Amino acid sequence: MANHEGAGGNRVAERIRYWASEAGESAALSAGDFLIEFVGEGKPLSQESYAAILAAKREEAAAKYTADREAGLLNDKHSTSPGLTAVIRPHAEYFDILTLNEGPRELTAPLVETIGEVEDAPLYRMSLPEGLFEEDNMRIRFATTGAVDGRGIISSPDNSFNLNIFSVVRIEGDDGDLWQNTDYNPDGTPTQELLDK
Repeated sequence: MANHEGAGGNRVAERIRYWASEAGESAALSAGDFLIEFVGEGKPLSQESYAAILAAKREEAAAKYTADREAGLLNDKHSTSPGLTAVIRPHAEYFDILTLNEGPRELTAPLVETIGEVEDAPLYRMSLPEGLFEEDNMRIRFATTGAVDGRGIISSPDNSFNLNIFSVVRIEGDDGDLWQNTDYNPDGTPTQELLDK
């Protein structure tokens, strides 16, 4: 997690590379379908020019996908499998995040640790070894255990809690899921867009 590596960091990077490559291939195919009739002897494009255009389209689309994904414009809306790490920056919370560490430690209980401070506010890393997340309106619902179906997560109310969406900086799932708040950089600092508001 950008200076705050979570268990899913490598899987997130792999998944981004995979989908960026797919986006690049799709863009190259679309461009190729359009340009093919202009390639060949006596036509405006040589094979070399055609290949260079497709390579540029592929690279441009892959870079855009990667940037959009990292900026939170292409978020996963829920976990695809258990296990996650989140960076939390409390924003008018309705509960004390430190209470998550109180009581007996269980394998499925959240582990919350302070990892720094941004603009005089604490920054926390929360690990849920068997946890799941789901974006729901203006909140992120976390479950310490549960299951995933095609529509989202399934958990009981006694093993889930909600955080205001403005308090969650980034979530990385152990299987490569990614949710990034568009108002913050992965390290918890505000984006320039937020500062300009």
